[in-house]
Amino acid sequence: MANQTYYDYKEIEMPVFESDTDCATGNGKAAFTVPSRLAGYEIYDVQAGGIHTLGVGSTMDIQLRRRRATTENDVLSTKVTVDPSEYTANDGTVNSSYSDMAEGDNFYIDVDQVHTTPAKGLTCVVMIRKSG
Repeated sequence: MANQTYYDYKEIEMPVFESDTDCATGNGKAAFTVPSRLAGYEIYDVQAGGIHTLGVGSTMDIQLRRRRATTENDVLSTKVTVDPSEYTANDGTVNSSYSDMAEGDNFYIDVDQVHTTPAKGLTCVVMIRKSG
């Protein structure tokens, strides 16, 4: 992005599970609504982290979902996958068809899979920048 400055980038932190709470699957585990001041921004990365206690076995898979009016789309074409040895991960791939943000859009964290023995604690950070 040409001519962008530090101030054109923002982060939206979404607490999903407290540090003493087992992570669990489900849709809409955390959510935010886009205010007018963030309209025109786009999502460029999603990070899952803030894990207090590592999970054991399998992976934890995180999806970011956008609801605009009555239409819902997955923002990540490849989910963020947290391995049992990781406290944080940002290996998801943002689908540019659904990364733009408009006032009133709702974004949800969906936990599609958890470790065999679930991790405790989870925070997701959605990284955005001004479009253009």
